[in-house]
Parts: sequence; C-alpha cells; structure tokens
Amino acid sequence: MSLAVRRLLASAGLAALLPGAALAQQQATIVTGRVTNAAGVPLVYADVRIPALSAGAITRDNGTYQIVIPAARASGQAVMITARVLGYKGKSVQIALQQGGTITQDFSLDANPLQIGEVVVTGAGTATSTEKLGNVRNAVDSTLIQRSNEKNVIEALAGKAPNVEVVAQSGEPGASAFVRIRGPKTIRGTGQPLIVVDGTPIDNTTNSTGSFLGSTAISNRASDLNPNDIADVEILKGAAASAIYGARAGQGVVLYTTKSGAPGPTHYSLRSTATIDNVNMNVPLQTLYGQGSLGVAGTCTATNCSANPTAFGSRLADSVPVYDHWAELFQAGYSIDNNLTISGGGDRTNFYFSGEYLSHDGTIVGPHNWYDRAAVRLKASHRLLDNLTLSGNFAYADVSADFVEKGSNTSGLLLGALRTPPDFNDVPYLDPVTRLQRSYRFPHPGANSATTSRGYDNPLFIANQDVSTQAVGRTFGNVTANYLPWSWVRLNYTLGADYSGDERLLGLPQSSSTFARGQVIDATYTTFQLDHNLTATASYTVSPSLAGTVTLGNNLNVRDSRQVYVVGNGLIAPQPFKLENTVDRNPPTTTETKIHSVGFFGQGTLDLWSQLYLTAALRRDGSSTFGQNNRWAWFPKASVAWEFTKYLNAPNSIFRFLQRPLSFVSFGKARLALGESGQEPGAYQTLATFATTSVGDGGWGPSLTPTQAGLGGLRTSTTKPQDNLKPERTKEFEGGVDLGLFGDRADAHFTYYRDNSSDVIFLVPLPRSSGYSFQAQNAAKILNVGYEVSATFRAVQTADVTWSIGAQWGTNDNFVTSLSGAQFVDLPGAFAGAPGAAVLGSRVGVLRGNDFARCGITAGLTGCGSAPTGALWIDSTGFPVLDPQTRVIMDPFPAWTGSLSTSLRYKKWQLSALLDVKHGGQVWNGTRGALYNFGTHKDTEQRADCPTLTTCTGNDKVFGQGGWFDGPVAGPGAGKAVPIGENWYTGLGGGFGPVASQFIEEGGFTKLREVSVGYTLDGDWVERVFSLSSIELRAAGRNLVTWTKYSGIDPETDLGGAEVGLRGIDYFNNPQTRSFVFTVVLNR
Repeated sequence: MSLAVRRLLASAGLAALLPGAALAQQQATIVTGRVTNAAGVPLVYADVRIPALSAGAITRDNGTYQIVIPAARASGQAVMITARVLGYKGKSVQIALQQGGTITQDFSLDANPLQIGEVVVTGAGTATSTEKLGNVRNAVDSTLIQRSNEKNVIEALAGKAPNVEVVAQSGEPGASAFVRIRGPKTIRGTGQPLIVVDGTPIDNTTNSTGSFLGSTAISNRASDLNPNDIADVEILKGAAASAIYGARAGQGVVLYTTKSGAPGPTHYSLRSTATIDNVNMNVPLQTLYGQGSLGVAGTCTATNCSANPTAFGSRLADSVPVYDHWAELFQAGYSIDNNLTISGGGDRTNFYFSGEYLSHDGTIVGPHNWYDRAAVRLKASHRLLDNLTLSGNFAYADVSADFVEKGSNTSGLLLGALRTPPDFNDVPYLDPVTRLQRSYRFPHPGANSATTSRGYDNPLFIANQDVSTQAVGRTFGNVTANYLPWSWVRLNYTLGADYSGDERLLGLPQSSSTFARGQVIDATYTTFQLDHNLTATASYTVSPSLAGTVTLGNNLNVRDSRQVYVVGNGLIAPQPFKLENTVDRNPPTTTETKIHSVGFFGQGTLDLWSQLYLTAALRRDGSSTFGQNNRWAWFPKASVAWEFTKYLNAPNSIFRFLQRPLSFVSFGKARLALGESGQEPGAYQTLATFATTSVGDGGWGPSLTPTQAGLGGLRTSTTKPQDNLKPERTKEFEGGVDLGLFGDRADAHFTYYRDNSSDVIFLVPLPRSSGYSFQAQNAAKILNVGYEVSATFRAVQTADVTWSIGAQWGTNDNFVTSLSGAQFVDLPGAFAGAPGAAVLGSRVGVLRGNDFARCGITAGLTGCGSAPTGALWIDSTGFPVLDPQTRVIMDPFPAWTGSLSTSLRYKKWQLSALLDVKHGGQVWNGTRGALYNFGTHKDTEQRADCPTLTTCTGNDKVFGQGGWFDGPVAGPGAGKAVPIGENWYTGLGGGFGPVASQFIEEGGFTKLREVSVGYTLDGDWVERVFSLSSIELRAAGRNLVTWTKYSGIDPETDLGGAEVGLRGIDYFNNPQTRSFVFTVVLNR
C-alpha cells in the first residue's frame, strides 16, 4: 500500500472518529437517586423536579428516580432540585449540572401529616395552601378511593369525612348513591352537593324511568366516572368554604381532581379487579302456615282461579314441602374491572391516558341484573411558551345496564316474593302447558289469560322476563390555558363541557300485574352543560411580613336538559318490547329545561408575619331561574387563620411561659370563617307554563288529554308564576382548631358550625279561586348546628413497620324554624301512610303518621291516672286504640356518626380497615308491616287460632309485658291478656292498618366498611423475570359485617335512592351486598 493511500485512510479514520469524540463531549447528564421518609422507607410517586429546566420524574415503587438532561442544557450551572410527595414536607437542594456525568442526589423527607405548604384547590379557579385555610379541610386521596373498592365515586366517600352522609340505594349493579353534607338545607330537591371535576361542574342527577317509589334502581350520573382516575377529592362542606360557587353551592361542593402525567419515563399500570358479591342480610319469613285465611287452607285448583292472598291458612304438615322465597332469588354476583393507565412526559409535555372496562353481574337471578361501563380519559398539558401552558382533559363513558323492578310495585321483585306463602312453589314460573305466567294468586293460568293480571307477579317471572335497560353515552372534559404575562400575574381560562345521552327501555310482559296487557316505556334523557371560567390572580409581596393575592373572575354556565317519554300500552305480540308492537300510546311527553347563569367574583388574601392569614371574597350571581324582581344575588365570605404556635414559640412572645407545658403541640392553627352560598330556584317557576299532559280526575280514574276531536289543546300549570323568587341562602359561621401533636406524630381537628338557611323555597297552597293550586315562595327557614372531630395517631414509624390509627366523629342537629304559618310541608319519596315532611319545630325529612293513643299525648283519654306521658292506652278489650291525630313518628337522623380506621405496613405487607358507625336514627320498615298483613313474616309464626276475626284463642299477649310492646301502659284494659293472630295482623297491628309508628325501628349500625391485605413484589428479580417494576397483590372485603338492631334488609337503604332527599324508607327495597375483592396490579 502506497504512503498516499495510507495517509488517505488515516485521514478518513480520523474523520470518522471526530463525530464520536464530539458526541462523547455532548453526552446527556443523568440525575438519579432515591426518595425515602425519615425512617428509610421508599416513597412511591414522589415528584422530583428541576424547576429551572422544567425537567422531572416520578419515583418508582422502590423510591428511585432518574432525570435525563440533554447535553445542550447542562453547562456546569447550579440548579435547585426539589422532591415532593403528599403527606411529606418538600425538600430542595442545589446541584451542579456537569455535562455528560451522573449525579446522585438522595432525599429523606420528613412527615407532613397536616400537609402544611401543600396547595389546596378551593374552587372556581382559586387555590391556597393548607395552613392558610380558614375553614376545615376534608380531603380524600386516591389511596383511600382505591381501598374502598367501590365502583361509584360517590359511594367511595362513605366513612371518609365527618358529617358527610353517603347512602347506597341497594347492592344492585349501577344503583345510585346519595351524598349529603351537614344535614338538609332545602325542602325541594335532593339536597346533594354540586359535583365538580377538574374545575368543571358535571351532572349528577338521578332519574327513574318510572316512579321512584317503584320501577327500578337507577344510576346517579357521577357513577359514569372511573374511580381509578381520581387523584384526590376536596369536600367544601359549608357556605364559608363554597361561597365562591355562589348560587349553586348551597348544599356544599365536592371537588374531584383526576390524575395527571409528570415528567419522566413513561409509566404503565394494569389493574385487574375481580369481585364476588353476596346479599348481606335477609328478611325473616315464616314456614309453618300455608296459604289461606282463618286457619283454613286456601283452595284454588280450577283454571284461572284467584287464590287467597294471605298465609293465614292451616298449619302445614311435616310432609308438606316449604320453599325459601328469599334464597331462591339470589346468587353470587361477579364483576371484573380492568384498568390500563399510561402516563409520563418531558420538559414541556405531560400526558395521562386511562382505559377501563367494568362488567358487573348482580346477585339477582336471571339475565336482567347487570351493569357495564367502558371509559377512556386523555389528559395532557403542553408548555407552548415559557409562560403559556395549554392543557386538555377529555373523557368518554359508555354505560349499559339492565335493572330489576322493586319497591311499591305489584311487578316488584320482593313485593310478590315475600308475600308468597311458604307452601307455594314459584318454580316453574311459566305454566308447563300454556307457557304463561303462574303466581301464587293465579296458579293455573288458562290459555286465554295472557292479558289477565296475576295480582302479584311471580318473582322469577320478574327476574327473567321484565326488561329495564339503559344505554348512556357521555362525553365530558375541558380545555385550559394558563398564562403568566408577568411573574406576579397568572391568567387561567377553562372551558368545560358535559354531554350525555341516556336511552331507556322498560318492558312489562303480558300478564304483568302492573299492566296486564303489557306495556313499553321508551324514554330518552339528554343533558348538556357548558361552563366558562376565567380568573386573573395577582400576587404581591410588600415585605417579608406582608404578602398576599388578589383574584378576579367570571363564570358563565349553560345547562340544557331534554326528556322524551313515550308509553305504549297493550302488546300486540309478546315480543319484542318496541313501541311499534303496542296497540295504543299515550301522548308523548317532551320536557326541555334551559338554565343560564352568570357570576362575577373577586377574592383577596393577606398574609401577615407568615402566621396570620386573612381571606375575603365576594360573588355576584344572576340566573334565568331568579324572579324578575330579584335578578342578582350577592354571596360574600371571609376567613382568618392564625398559626398560633409560631407566635407561641417566638423568643419575644408574651406567652413564653406556655412553651414548656405546650411543647407537645408541634403545630397549632385557629380558624374562623363566615360565608353565604345559595341554591337556585327550579327552572320556570317564575313563568306561566302550558303543557299537553293529561288531566286526571283527582283519583285512580281515567284521564283526559287536552287534544280532543283532532283539535289541539294545552293545559295551564297548576303552579302560579312568582316574579319575586330568589335563591335560597345559607349563612354559615364556622370555627375550629387544627393541631399537630408530639412532633406531628399525631394530629387533631375540631370544628363547630352554625348554618342558617333562609328564603327556602316550597310550594305554598293557594285557594282554588285563584285558578292555581300552588305558588313557589321563599317561605321557610332551616337551622343546622354541628360539631366535627377527627384525629390520626401514627403509632409506629420505622423502616420496616408503620402503623396509624384514625378516628372521625360528627353530629348535626337540624331544625325547621319557620314555614311562614304552615306546620308542615310534605316531601317526595315516602310511601302512603308515612309521608315525609319538613315539620315546624322538628326536622326536614321526618315521617308523619298515626300512632296508638298514648297518655298525655292523645286528647280525651280517661283512666291514665299517674301513668307517665307516652304510656300506651289500652281499652277494655285489652287492645290499644288509634290516635287519630297525625304526628311526627320517625326521625331518620342519627345522634352522631363516626368512623375508625387503621393502616399497617410491615415491610412489603399492607393491612387496612375501616369501621363506619351511625349511632341512632330510625328506619320505617314498611316491608315488615306489609308482611304482617299477609302472614308471611317470621313474627307471625306466633299466632292465635282464629275461626273468625272475633273468636281467636291462644298466643295470649299482654301489652306492655313479656317483650310485647314493652313499656308503661294505662287504661281500663291494662294488664289484660288478649289473643294475637290474624285478628291483629290484618287489623290495627298490620302494615295496611292506620298505625305506621309500630314499624319504626332503630336504624343505627356499625359496619366493617372496608378491610384489605396486600403484598408488593418488587426488586431486580421482578424486572428481570417479568419486565415489570412491581406487582401488587391485594385481597379485600367491603361491607363484610353489619352490627345492627334493624330487622330488615339493611339499615343503610332507601326506597327512592338518590332521586329524593328523604331517607329511612324501606318498602320491598332490593337488598345490599357484601363483597370480596381480589386485585392484581402490574406496574412498569
């Protein structure tokens, strides 16, 4: 090889090496390390960030992180790196970024159980830090949501905060959940709080396809949210906290924040959860006496005969088979819930994606008890400029379900099942010959009986043949722009939308007792909400001891709901359930409601000496629902928070003498808050409206449509328009103390509040001569007064073991202080005989009804002597008598509620549990009353022999003694033994008699709400074998045990569900369930 060639190759080789040398000189800088607590325990999901470079990462399950800095951005400069995670104090250190090197920076974070310095979202685009809050803070993080193992984000709040009442309608898949904060403050509506997700209000209505007293369970719309997407929840309890939302916050506000991506490597997580459900309580039934009455067996052997409806027949011989009409309806329910999340980001863009598919088959036998939810969410942000960040948050949910009839409904599952005598076999529910429904009241259907009512439907026919489907498509989310024109000014704009289309089909087959010819209800519910929120926040610092912020904002909101409801009567053929397959149809009902509102608000904060924090805000709202003479309403609030331990421990404090005796108080804050919030009137109560709906005769008879002989017609509303209508208003005073104790090893929080609700709206009766029946008026006042206490003790905090115990307690007294001359106002949601009401001098939501005559209460009684007030009056026959005066007979409100929780970690094992307690409160067990009348309840096994209702013998009882209406008695028949049998159960002592008070039961309970045990697999071998960073395994239970004196299906039940505000009504409600949950989480 010539010298020239060798020189050429050498030059080429050198040229080839130059890029490599240059590349070596431009290698990226890697910042890595581990984040632990003070005991050395790794902290997962800690946010490690270099703010100057907008670079960061999230720690893995072993606490490690890694940040890659491009070579062009590392030039040896000094930068601050910060590590933060919820529950710990953030820490910042300075590092030097050397190009091409690896920098190791570990963090040990001290516990911050009070979350001092953490940013708290306070609503409507405003935020502050924990120590500056002048009102109580109740937050629920994602860990607690996931531990709840609930499929409904509302139900997941049960037991998580004092005076936050959560009640599930039933254990059915997709059943609604009701939430109320600090007692009822309104008479109309449900009294539930405003639900806000990522700054945008969303729809959480509940609408039954039929009557909420019958029909089926149905979902509340917040159940469309995927619980796995929730990062944390802030509960704005009272007017002092929620006034920033003005006329929509009278019942409080619940703020849900969804998870977000963070800078760092892409993180994948697959969570699979399998659940087994079982009915947790039953209704006791008798099995000794068969169908019939007066001790004589009923006979019904002919085709199309109608059998005796009661089980007061003869005693069954041992050879006669009996059937368990409870157990035959229920089976194990199953659900599978799969969630995939992908999140990550870089120095400018962060993203979070999730997908869920839930399939839930319920505990009721048959094919019509299921709920499916498919949901996706994409949440991303991009820093377009150094001072401009754009973000979007979009979610879609596809929900489909099928529900089973319940409640006060002759086609309801338990109404027919529990009334069925024990000697009647519900199987087969179709006659083998005619293939038509057979029931205990119609056991031998003939071929010509397809459109004949069965009296009460066979429950297995209901479970297998009735249809009540729902199909929901929902899209909701928002776009946000965050702009910093100057370092001290921040502009934030959010435009959010929420749209849902809900299609319903309810099909009753021919021979159904509700409508024997068969019926189809086809309904569509469409809701749309558009919310615009603009805020500008300026921060100022006058001196180290004087700083603050000023915020101005504007909100515009539009809500549009539409309903199309068509009823088809008389099926032409047994199937399909289509309107086209019906003989005639009622005039369609179309309803559309539009509400427009606008709000302007301002808020100022003042921070003094880093220990005294003042906040004042004012909002002015206008709404299309306000009366013409009250177009605008003001809602102010003010609060003060004083971190008194800073002053107490200062060298020049005049309270220096308290430093030693109070040395165990590591943090102390006193707070006071005043505020006002409102509740909008219902739509169109200010206008004269017309409708095409039918006109009834005031009874059970037929109705007439306004359209006759081809001529169109309209009917006027029975409600007179009200020009002076204004929003309901709640004025609140709240005060309390937050304490950190023993070096923050423990914390405690004490709160007192007093809520005065005025201008409360209800429909005031008008004289018929006015041409109307009612007019909405701001005519009531309601008072709520309560106390709240919560505490946490972190008993053990070591590298291998952590153990904490938490407790919460709350009490709320509710009083109706004015009804503008009325003594009571009836509420929707109760069953006949025990109407719910707001009663002057009592509460909102008590039940009114009849009681037995009692000394000192019932007028005109003689022979009471020295008997105490309330003694049961017994007439000469030995029986009590009716008090004809309707009174308050039931109070569903507990004396107090509370919870006790614990969380234990031993190395990689985790154990947690939650006890939920409701002390006091009552439930009307209408189911027991009805079953007394039919002779199927277990209590009626003890019965007299009754050849006639006036000649009964045996089963003698003395009222007031031996467990039979124990308590003081008086009157001429006191102490006299009387026979108790069909004479009593179908008369004054039964649920179809006038005395509803005897079926009021104690509704208190203690529930093992949650318990779980988990183990985490991590380490190098997990990554080597499975290519995963960790595997989480967890077994859990939900509502495993209930301790209660209540004899019905569950003290935590309600007939109307989340559609009404009245609680404590049990009338053939479908039951609650206990759940066993198994979860596997794969992380990468």
